[in-house]
Amino acid sequence: MIAGHTLPSNLNGINANEALIALGSLAKAALCLPKEQLRRICGSIALAIGRGGKTIAAKLFGVSKEFVRKGLREAATGLAEPSNAHKSGRKAYTELNPGLEEAIREIMQGKTQADPRLADSREYTETDCPWVRERLLERFPEKLVPKKSALSSLLGKMGYRLKKVAKTEPKKKIPETDLIFENVERKTSEYEKNSSAMLISIDVKNKTAIGAFSKGGKSRLGAKAADHDYCDHFLYPIGLLDIKSKVVRFAFSQGKPTAGQIWDLIESYYIESFLAGNKYKALGIKADNGGSNQSWEFRLRALEFAAKYKIVVEFIYLPPYHSKYNDVEHVFGTLQKHWGGLVLDTEEMTRLAATTMTYKGKNPTAWIWKASENEARDKRSENIWKETVLRTAGIEKWAVRIEPEPAAKAMAAIRAPSARSQSRGRKKKAGIAA
Repeated sequence: MIAGHTLPSNLNGINANEALIALGSLAKAALCLPKEQLRRICGSIALAIGRGGKTIAAKLFGVSKEFVRKGLREAATGLAEPSNAHKSGRKAYTELNPGLEEAIREIMQGKTQADPRLADSREYTETDCPWVRERLLERFPEKLVPKKSALSSLLGKMGYRLKKVAKTEPKKKIPETDLIFENVERKTSEYEKNSSAMLISIDVKNKTAIGAFSKGGKSRLGAKAADHDYCDHFLYPIGLLDIKSKVVRFAFSQGKPTAGQIWDLIESYYIESFLAGNKYKALGIKADNGGSNQSWEFRLRALEFAAKYKIVVEFIYLPPYHSKYNDVEHVFGTLQKHWGGLVLDTEEMTRLAATTMTYKGKNPTAWIWKASENEARDKRSENIWKETVLRTAGIEKWAVRIEPEPAAKAMAAIRAPSARSQSRGRKKKAGIAA
């Protein structure tokens, strides 16, 4: 019995109880089918049962009798009847008000304002739903203007959905960009396969304010920051990443970082690796080709390092405007996310926050360094540097190699007193003698 109805005792030679069990199993499986197929199954079952079949099929499958009648007609003719479902329901606001979309475009494009700082030519507009709806109510009756949720969906369909501010594409692409990237990929692959070579990525980031300031992150501990951002106390982070071992080292300078501090960090990590039993014959340095990497002190320390440790030093520079492809940038991104919810009110707190960060399962080591000054430039340095280093043809500025023996000769020439200084020394001695 199904909902007060009894199946015939003999249904085409099949026992009624067996038919009931089969129909129950079929009903469960049929609920997953598309509506058209389910309707035809209901009609076929009602047709097979005969008298009372429409009621039994409707209650068995949980559908209306009209649904089964339509299935009966389709089962009898073998043709699907057209559906009017597309005509049912409330009309869209764009159908009720054909000028709605055009009005929204005018509102979104016409009510803009210039940058208050006049820093660029971009224009800004309020794009939240309540503001747009208020502007629409000024043009149309309320019954022709969508509510907030419907308007939000319509704005999304028109392309005015909320999006993250995307990173801009590089401003320029110099002719050598593709060649430089090919060199970076080739050299990176060579160093990663060479067990006797160290490959590091290094960079200097913008200053970090020290004080009770918000860094835009979130905290589960309810940390509170000051209500202003004025600060005259900063630390300047220098980051080093060993690309092969994923070891990270930070140095926070109390003043603007110098080329000497960058090399102090490189040398300290090299000595650390040497003491750990690593005997390297080459050092690859991935970096951007910024001003600090072109200073005289940076070049001097590079020559000094190659001569002192008898090691090949190779600079693998990235193209201009592409510094974000430097591996250490990922480390700085992780650091910013890590301490975003912390209040870095002391230098020690900043250092400790950096050491608790995890990158590739490892914690960095960090130091606080005092401010220093760049070494005075020697006028002979440019010629000595040009004569010592080896460059790759076509990308001379972005592929630089220093061999140990030429570096040692260059350092001897740099450290030797110039003819002018010797002349001054002789005059000074002569004056003392007189």
